[in-house]
Amino acid sequence: MSHLPAKPALLLFLGIVSLFLAVPFFEKAHGQGNLAIVGVFSSTYGSANITDPSLTIGSRFSVQVNVTNALPFNAYEFALYFDQNYISLYSYDISTGTVFDNSYKSPSNYNNTGALRLAVVNLATTTNNHGLFLGGSGTLANLVFSVLKVGVSPLALAAGMSAASYSAQPPGGLCPQGCPTGSPNWTRLIDGYDQIRYGVETVDGYFKNVAGMEGPTALFTVSPTSPQQGDIVTFNATKSFDPDNQQAQNKGILKYLWDFGDSSGTANTTLNVDITTHVFSNGANIFLGNFSIRVTVIDQDSGFQGMMVTLLTIVPPPIHCVAVQGIQTNVNQVKPGTNVPFTVEVQDTGTFRETFNLTIAYGPPNATLAVIPNQSIKPNQILHYNDTLPTSHLPVGIYSIVATVQLASAKNCREGLNTSQLGIAPTDTTTLLLQVVGGVAAVAAIGVAVGFLRRRRNLKIEPL
Repeated sequence: MSHLPAKPALLLFLGIVSLFLAVPFFEKAHGQGNLAIVGVFSSTYGSANITDPSLTIGSRFSVQVNVTNALPFNAYEFALYFDQNYISLYSYDISTGTVFDNSYKSPSNYNNTGALRLAVVNLATTTNNHGLFLGGSGTLANLVFSVLKVGVSPLALAAGMSAASYSAQPPGGLCPQGCPTGSPNWTRLIDGYDQIRYGVETVDGYFKNVAGMEGPTALFTVSPTSPQQGDIVTFNATKSFDPDNQQAQNKGILKYLWDFGDSSGTANTTLNVDITTHVFSNGANIFLGNFSIRVTVIDQDSGFQGMMVTLLTIVPPPIHCVAVQGIQTNVNQVKPGTNVPFTVEVQDTGTFRETFNLTIAYGPPNATLAVIPNQSIKPNQILHYNDTLPTSHLPVGIYSIVATVQLASAKNCREGLNTSQLGIAPTDTTTLLLQVVGGVAAVAAIGVAVGFLRRRRNLKIEPL
């Protein structure tokens, strides 16, 4: 019998990057080497700052969303915010002069109400290296804006992150018809062939076609800076100001529009005060992971907007927990003498790297099948252990396979124990079930099938 962790099955790449599939990805984010930069730029003006009073109402201007210093990738996602009162997105082009030669636009794209949410993959061909762009730098998308009024507008990208929280999404109200599932509320690059997501730094742009007036500057702080799951988080925008009207109340700011980027139901709010709080949760579902936080300030004298976006990571509270998530067998009822292979799935659902012993037992009568010592696991990691239960010495009956994890340096959580049941039946399975369980009708329906007892979790394990 083997007690080595089972190797995961290889994932097949089917041409369309796994951007749209629920498969594991490696994450490369802040603190993991030099990050690529995704930024707004205008080749016409040679700058991210488009200041031009000649851009009158009805005229158009072009900007690019560019990438610099990127590792190979074949998909990207971003959200670009602007003030729809002063400019509107006339068109966008993901193919002409861009880094991709076979672009495919995801159904999760959304273009309306002051934001372009774009998710694009480069489909693989026989000649484009699985769709991967290897050049490091280039243009992701070409955008054309129409001028609606004389004034200013931010051109602000959503926060860069490798892995968004499962609970991250455009808040309700930001998409009048409802954002499609998976609409990005973040900015990142993806290598779908090698299953890697990359966090990025972002560079914003700015539009201005009015002389002698300035738009407001949005600034805010977050407390605590590294909030734990369930914390009340305070957002303080008191440092925001209008350079044209700093002596006025709230330094010239009239309103504060908050976008907390989650599915709480309270993530889109407009206030007249500069400090607010938010809990990243929805009922009993308490969120974890990365969120893009945006504040939009509106000044008192002109109604101009300023924006600031930042990444906020909600971390789990410190906990030691290595859970036995499931015991998988290919049958749940066998004849006497059959060897029953099974797999135990173990996951570190806590916040610490752990060393542990795994004990596998069965009964009745209680007997130890295997003790697997000195195993190492890191947070969110999943390990599989293969073993076999011989049944030649066991009489007809119902037996339990029990897997228990003991931590080396801490008390484990209650999820460190899990049980699966197995029936040993004679040729006449009806007789067995009547004898063993007293003719319970529901149990009499048991047949040969795949059995997998997997623990149900209320909280999702978030990629951090």
